[in-house]
Amino acid sequence: MKKLRALFQKEDYLTPSVFIMRLTRQNGKMEHAILRYITGMELFMMFFGLFTFNLAKPRAILYISLYASLSLAAFLTDLAFMIGEKRNTAKRNRLIMASAYFFYIFIHIWALTVTTLDVTRGGTYWAAATALVATGVFIVLHPVFTLSFSIMATIYLGALHVYVNGWSASLVNILLFGMVLCIIDIRMYLGAYNTMYVEDRLRDQSYRDGLTAIRNRRALEEKLDQNSLAAGGCIALMDIDDFKGINDTEGHQSGDEALLLVASCLRDLFKDEEIYRYGGDEFVILSEHNTVETADRMKKVNDRLANAEREIDIRISCGIADNDPCRTAEETLGMADTVLYQVKQNGKGQVAVF
Repeated sequence: MKKLRALFQKEDYLTPSVFIMRLTRQNGKMEHAILRYITGMELFMMFFGLFTFNLAKPRAILYISLYASLSLAAFLTDLAFMIGEKRNTAKRNRLIMASAYFFYIFIHIWALTVTTLDVTRGGTYWAAATALVATGVFIVLHPVFTLSFSIMATIYLGALHVYVNGWSASLVNILLFGMVLCIIDIRMYLGAYNTMYVEDRLRDQSYRDGLTAIRNRRALEEKLDQNSLAAGGCIALMDIDDFKGINDTEGHQSGDEALLLVASCLRDLFKDEEIYRYGGDEFVILSEHNTVETADRMKKVNDRLANAEREIDIRISCGIADNDPCRTAEETLGMADTVLYQVKQNGKGQVAVF
């Protein structure tokens, strides 16, 4: 199982379920277009059948019913996607996923049913071939799930061929089709997964500071624009005391080492997604903890810096303001900046709360 999981998931990246949810939301426009095309096409086929088929035959009624059922299934799936996209809750996400899996299962059963009706009266396998390949291309789901369905569909088509035509060389074509179907499922999943992985890594690098590798000001501004700070948390703004003096007396390389040391201390005490380099020697912490806990952790930063083996002592000053739902994130950051300024005026090397 570990090897199978490693094949479809990178250790430091999204699980298949989370990836599929994100991909489905990302490809929403294309999926809506295809579902609406299927809805319209099957409605046309239904009305075409009503006027051209011999309705006295049960088989004709069955064909028309199948066209109508696929049109309805595509319409309902499209509707479920639209409802889910308007909300970002876990329930709505589950609705989107359930709809995607439902449609995948439905169209497989539909394609095999239509193919059975065609083949048993001397027709071809084109309905199954078209529907199964097309579904694997535009609906990317968990690879184990899609592979299982592709294998079951291949077994069914092979059994149908033997039932209608007996054992013949044509059976090899069906088996080859099943193999191609499985390859398409795997390639579509891995291709989309690896593309998203590379895009996220490149995007992540653009949001990282080149020296300390923590999130940069661009990432901070985007986070603040979202105004989605942790309830009960706070914002801490800190800088290194007399940083200009370190650069002037020891050189810029020593200044870089000081920044790296401070960043390392912050990483030990806060999560990666909480820490941002604001600019120069300033850092912002979008802490998930309350002001008391955050202040205690910032004091520990000074304790660790005091114990670091450096010829010149490094200290930080810090201002903290709590996340108030009545204020914007920018206003809270401004309050933390005010507190930091007061700390600087009162002797530096301290942590204060608004």
